[in-house]
Amino acid sequence: MKKITVIMPVFNKEKYVEVSIKSILNQSLREFEFIIIDDGSVDKSGTICDKFAEKDNRIKVIHIKNSGVSNARNIGLDMAEGQYITFIDADDKIDIEYLRNLYDCIRTSKADIVISGYKKIWEESDRIEPGKMNVHGLVNMVDILPRFAEWQKESGIFGYCWAKIFPRELCKDIYFDTSLRLAEDFDFYLKLYRKIKTIYFDDAQNYLYLQEAENSSVAKNDYDIDYMAQLKINLRYKEFLEYKNVFCDSNKRILTEIISNYFYFSLFYCDMSQFKNVFQKLYSIYKEIKIEFVTENIFSKWLLFLLKNNREREIRYSIKFYRAIKKCIRI
Repeated sequence: MKKITVIMPVFNKEKYVEVSIKSILNQSLREFEFIIIDDGSVDKSGTICDKFAEKDNRIKVIHIKNSGVSNARNIGLDMAEGQYITFIDADDKIDIEYLRNLYDCIRTSKADIVISGYKKIWEESDRIEPGKMNVHGLVNMVDILPRFAEWQKESGIFGYCWAKIFPRELCKDIYFDTSLRLAEDFDFYLKLYRKIKTIYFDDAQNYLYLQEAENSSVAKNDYDIDYMAQLKINLRYKEFLEYKNVFCDSNKRILTEIISNYFYFSLFYCDMSQFKNVFQKLYSIYKEIKIEFVTENIFSKWLLFLLKNNREREIRYSIKFYRAIKKCIRI
């Protein structure tokens, strides 16, 4: 059995994927399998991957019709045969000791999962910035949970798909939600965190996370984001904290504000041709969870007040009026 399965989804990354693949093949730890899922790329990404596979039998390349990163990763999970799983994005790269360090950490610490440090790098400059780590060493999940939302808000470390390693057996019944196009990795790990008791936080910064890469999810237009899907993820986040009996104090305060914002964003950035349907879904969700909205924005407070009182028409007119005013100000 291979020590590690490396899973890499690829979609139109011809500019980056060669460097990324080379950084993986150059690892000091050699006993791994490398599964690349070409998610219907229309550039030269698939060809580049195939050329590497011809020269190194550790690589398996699967070409599929474009269906999203979640499905691509799920295929990788189903194919995986390694003792441990790690994910790497096709526009990122890793230092030579990355896999060995992850493997040694999880074997030595006997943790259920290892979360490693990383560095942010910028494509068009020499700028390098260390990723933030809130905690270090071996920590029991019960000690993490009371501050889980606080640490996630500060660093995002619990949700990144990469810079982690965990036993393949731990996720044999866990998959990525293929309906999600953003933050699907956090949703996946929330399911994993239900099963674990310990996390080892490693200070090594051997993962190099490229910022602002082409077709990256780092930056998106507000009107292109599916805020209803993001609300869905954060309601699952709430269920996770409730399941662990820690939806209280800072966890409750932070997540309630996040959920409130996604209710607001779902309304404000909605395509008006879909508004009635979106409003009805949001009102139905609100009636079910009965959350006390928390927001500092005056207009957000107004829209959420109207939502609580089932005032669809007033919300629609308020948004149209607000957008018209903003447009006039820009002119």
